[in-house]
Amino acid sequence: EYETIAIGENGFGSLHFERLVQWNERNANRFFTVGHNRVYCTNHVGVVQIGSLVIEVLPKADRNAGVTEQGRWQQALLTMLHVAHDLPLYEAQQASLRLRHTSLLDFFLGLYVREVQRLVHRGLVKQYHTVQGNLTALKGRLDFPRHLRQNLVHRERFAVVHQTYDTDHLLHSILGEALHIAQHTTQDSLLKGRMQDLAWAFDSVTDRPINAITFQRLRLGRKTNDYALAVQLAKLIILNYSPDVQHGREPVLGILFDMERLWEKFMLRLLKRHCPVGYSVNGQERTDFWEDRRIRPDIVITSPEGERTIVDTKWKMPDEGKPAMGDLQQLFAYNVQFGCDHSVLLYPGVQPIMRGTYASAGDGWRSNELPHRCSMAYAMPFDDEGRLKTDAKGLIDLFAVEQVA
Repeated sequence: EYETIAIGENGFGSLHFERLVQWNERNANRFFTVGHNRVYCTNHVGVVQIGSLVIEVLPKADRNAGVTEQGRWQQALLTMLHVAHDLPLYEAQQASLRLRHTSLLDFFLGLYVREVQRLVHRGLVKQYHTVQGNLTALKGRLDFPRHLRQNLVHRERFAVVHQTYDTDHLLHSILGEALHIAQHTTQDSLLKGRMQDLAWAFDSVTDRPINAITFQRLRLGRKTNDYALAVQLAKLIILNYSPDVQHGREPVLGILFDMERLWEKFMLRLLKRHCPVGYSVNGQERTDFWEDRRIRPDIVITSPEGERTIVDTKWKMPDEGKPAMGDLQQLFAYNVQFGCDHSVLLYPGVQPIMRGTYASAGDGWRSNELPHRCSMAYAMPFDDEGRLKTDAKGLIDLFAVEQVA
């Protein structure tokens, strides 16, 4: 995060730069900031592959720290995705990631292939759908306008519309399209071989146009709930792929995540997992703030007595150990609007909990009329290898922090 990729460094050429800039523009310039012959990474982490060049953007909590160990933060990223987005992590694939230096992209593609392989072995779901045909037998409903146009001199044929029950439907078009992209993107020969072994299952599936609206309208039913993870991974692959539409241009496939959102969802899941009896942990709570605008704290902890504590997650270390003024003002608004007496800024780290109080605001608002305070807390749930710690002491302390004088 927040590092620079310049032309001429580590095999990053001008063609790679051009294609990365085009791909970034196609995604509303969310992932990189473009400079002169270089791009600057933002707070998005993950992997981008341009032709055969793979760029991994790994988490980095402290921007001022030196170069961190790649393997640890690679594993930490997978751990956060496993907890926050329910992506399965298989020991065999993790061993492959460490021993064969497989890229993160091949790791994601491997997860996808494993899911598709499981669905194929169980048997692809069939659905009814309407098809049109010019057949030699009357089947279904006769389409008179088309029949008169096509079969005026072919009386042995019938232009019909009928229902059929098979595997040729939208879900399998999505899976087949993602498998085709993965097969032509991966640099792992073993993974490519597994994809080729699965391609036969989608030979009879029609190619359909697939875009973001397709996934918004897609609904899984009782028979297709088992497709949820495969569709989730297929969405990441299809919507973040920029094909080679001109000769000499490299195809681009990127899977990147907003680190602030990922850290927020990761900590929310961990706090729910380690929630003591009687406490509740919720996210996405909203309340009115001004006219039609609303505010939403990251995490709200409710004690057995009904007292609430706001937790605002920050994927960055505070400068000089002090919170930013904007963050304090935000927590002040949370306390007032939610009627809380305590809010916490949660940073990644191992420092102890620190407490502070709001001072009086002069002749206007006086905080002693509604006493409340702000604390700084730190949590680093990863061990030296990037795996999730079994000790949750730092997280459990958050539930008791409002009881500390």
